[in-house]
Amino acid sequence: MKKLIQAILMAVFMILLVIPQAVQAQEYSSEQDYYQAVQDNQRVYDFAELLSDSERENIEEKISDASEQSGLDIVVLTVNQMFGKTDREMADDFYDNGQFGFELEGKEDSGILLLIDMENRQLYISTAGTGIDYVTDDDWKEILNDIRDYATDGDYVQVCETYIDDVIFYAKWANSTFFTMFQSLTVDLIIGVVIAGIVVLVLRFSGKSEKTVSRETYRAPGGIQLASKEDRFIRRATTSRKIEQNTQSSSGSSVHKSSSGKTHGGGGTGF
Repeated sequence: MKKLIQAILMAVFMILLVIPQAVQAQEYSSEQDYYQAVQDNQRVYDFAELLSDSERENIEEKISDASEQSGLDIVVLTVNQMFGKTDREMADDFYDNGQFGFELEGKEDSGILLLIDMENRQLYISTAGTGIDYVTDDDWKEILNDIRDYATDGDYVQVCETYIDDVIFYAKWANSTFFTMFQSLTVDLIIGVVIAGIVVLVLRFSGKSEKTVSRETYRAPGGIQLASKEDRFIRRATTSRKIEQNTQSSSGSSVHKSSSGKTHGGGGTGF
């Protein structure tokens, strides 16, 4: 009897271990389940369960402070399953479907999202609205360089915290007086170079010395003899090729359209 009770208890224990895994698999059976989990005041979506509850809470608080400083909506997304989507598609679509983004400088969807893709071990940053201008191509590449080693080591808390700190830095840099002066100086420098080039060309052509010889100086005795030559048309051949073009915003960031038709910047790297 005692052995029977022990066997029953062991069976119940094994069932309890299996049930949570089954529930979790059903909970995130498609990307739509990710979208449905979005809540108004939540910015950390750890579907891959890389963070503890206390770590998620701390990162949420850090994001709240960072958003006030940067003006950007800052989001973290971790997943174990991509459901056939690319990292760009998952990041952009989650941002759009979650209706993230703050109004900033006339753009309502301004923000940035970090995707940690555990299925393919990829990091991807998606920017939107004014976030595209604040975090340019060079900037998000630097962010990825800063966090890649932490991701490789499994230190996902440091990944999130470094990502947030970098976003604050680049947002403040974009708003700094020095950056504005640098942009203005760059434009003025380009204009100055163009004007200087035009002046040099004008002086060069207008300052040429008058000719001291005439055409008769170089004319051969007896005149010029021209040989008769003709071209005969045989056939026409045409070659066509497609020229790939990258779309760029006024800030120099590469941009693209998501499945919902919204404009995003960003890119990714492996870890």
